[in-house]
Amino acid sequence: MCLVAYTSADQAESAFRKYQAQYCPRVPVNHAELQKAIAEETEKFLSGASRSQVLLAVQTICRRFANLSVPCQTMIERLAASGD
Repeated sequence: MCLVAYTSADQAESAFRKYQAQYCPRVPVNHAELQKAIAEETEKFLSGASRSQVLLAVQTICRRFANLSVPCQTMIERLAASGD
């Protein structure tokens, strides 16, 4: 089991850092594969989701990315108008 521990003792912290690298190595991230997997899962979800679920997802994304407000507003209006 790999845990991140915060301690006040210098000895415990140095031992933690030493053994964490040995027992809990970090795998290098392949961003292209990660993006592909996220895109596939997103498409799978949106393809099978109800219109209300898609509307909620779009609203959530739009709140997160304010610079997309114009295209988002159009999508939200069209999704809301067409019903389930």
